[in-house]
Amino acid sequence: MNNTTLYRFNEWLDILIYVAHAKREVGANELMDQVTNYERSRLNYILRMMVQGGYLERTSYNTGHMYLPTQKTKQIFGVHA
Repeated sequence: MNNTTLYRFNEWLDILIYVAHAKREVGANELMDQVTNYERSRLNYILRMMVQGGYLERTSYNTGHMYLPTQKTKQIFGVHA
């Protein structure tokens, strides 16, 4: 595995860990501020991939999309409701 791939994996993992342990819905702005250095368009793409993969659940609000961990993600990281 090359360094770029490992870096991406770690950033994706950081996003999932952050959302899994949050006690509320998390938005892209918060993830950009607290977790990752991705630009907004790249982060939105990653979040869509995580939703499609069944790791995050997206909820829509007038202010934008918010994300919650799925049961699959909670199980992976040992998070209990």
